[in-house]
Amino acid sequence: MLMSPSRPAVVREMARSLGRSPSTVSEVLSALRRDDLVDERNTLVGTGLFWQVADRWPTRRTYLTHAPSAGDITLTQALRLGLDDVEHEPGWALTDSAAAAAYGAPLAVRAGQRLDFFVPSDVIARRAVTLLGAAADPSRAQASIRVAPVLAIVRQRADTAANPANWPLAHPVFVALDLAQDAGRGREILESWTPPEAWTRVW
Repeated sequence: MLMSPSRPAVVREMARSLGRSPSTVSEVLSALRRDDLVDERNTLVGTGLFWQVADRWPTRRTYLTHAPSAGDITLTQALRLGLDDVEHEPGWALTDSAAAAAYGAPLAVRAGQRLDFFVPSDVIARRAVTLLGAAADPSRAQASIRVAPVLAIVRQRADTAANPANWPLAHPVFVALDLAQDAGRGREILESWTPPEAWTRVW
């Protein structure tokens, strides 16, 4: 969430990354500057922007009877898991508790815990329900999915050896936004969690 100087080339790059038009990105950056959420170099000021986004972050999930299997090639292709080229290929992105733990957040993930994913599109979400089954009871679901509210979530995934689930991870900012939805334990974890050096803490 560290923004770059507002030059035309940089704005175009941000627009491609976010799946938005350059004019929209420029307008949003101007509005953020007016609200003192970013400075003249479009660098975040404080944590206000993160918490404003957290208040509007989508939380509705579809619960699946089964989790996807990375070893099933047919399933991998049908669900567009995107496991072959994590850095350049869009695909499923692990989020919430399991992803936070993989990034070093102070929480324990038990064996068999439900895995929470962002997926690239409504089409893939519907296909996942067909192939993996819809769980009527969230407590018995092995996975949950949400269509990514911004394309960057499923395009800018991370792969880390610390991830016991061995799934591509959503960016720490998106994982933190999920944790922030729990006003108790989730926000307590955020207070103690600073992601690895490759990423900037913005909460």
